[in-house]
Amino acid sequence: MFLFMVRDIYSVSYRMKRELYRRIFTVILSFFLCCLCINALRLALFYPVLSKSDSMAPAVSPDSAVLVAPLLRRPERGQIMLLSSTEESSRSFSEKTLEFACRFFTAQQYSPFSKKEPAPSLRRVVGIPGDTLYISNYLVYIKPAGYSQFLTEFELTKAKYTLTVPELSVKMDSRIGSVGNMEAVTLKENEYFLLADNRREAADSRLWGAVPSSSFKGRAVLAYFPFSKARLL
Repeated sequence: MFLFMVRDIYSVSYRMKRELYRRIFTVILSFFLCCLCINALRLALFYPVLSKSDSMAPAVSPDSAVLVAPLLRRPERGQIMLLSSTEESSRSFSEKTLEFACRFFTAQQYSPFSKKEPAPSLRRVVGIPGDTLYISNYLVYIKPAGYSQFLTEFELTKAKYTLTVPELSVKMDSRIGSVGNMEAVTLKENEYFLLADNRREAADSRLWGAVPSSSFKGRAVLAYFPFSKARLL
């Protein structure tokens, strides 16, 4: 009797080898489709952003998790928008491809440039195209297109928010520190004026100037963590 041992069944069975390849292909395809569905849901509906600064306090407190709707990129007055960084727009094609692949297969959780990027910038839309506005004592006065007089930012928006402004003493020079007064400017087509609710020290359109709509990555709709401070934005 001639006895022998087959160590690798796939080396002698074409049918089993084909079934093995089919299972491997099914696993890879399932993983790819799962990543595609997760990314589609996150990119089309909501994705979380961690805000570490106090620039939007008290509406968004430091270390708050905020849900951003990426499809809502046409802002209205008073809404909070997520802005893209200058680093993102200056990347090469190969860097953007690498970032897309990493974010795709990790459900937007990892980017090779995440440590280099500045914290996400959440800012409130105060001025829209056609507005003429100026700032006095950190409060914005706006004359929309077709209006004959200036109104405060609170009179022109449905959003309810509270400003954080510095307390200036008589001896303090108001020209030092954040900009509390600004001469009138008129916003052109596709220009938006965005400010932080914390106007004491945050950078915003007082420093950057008007922002185009192409800089918007989505609208912040909900601050959901910490749960004790959860609120619609």
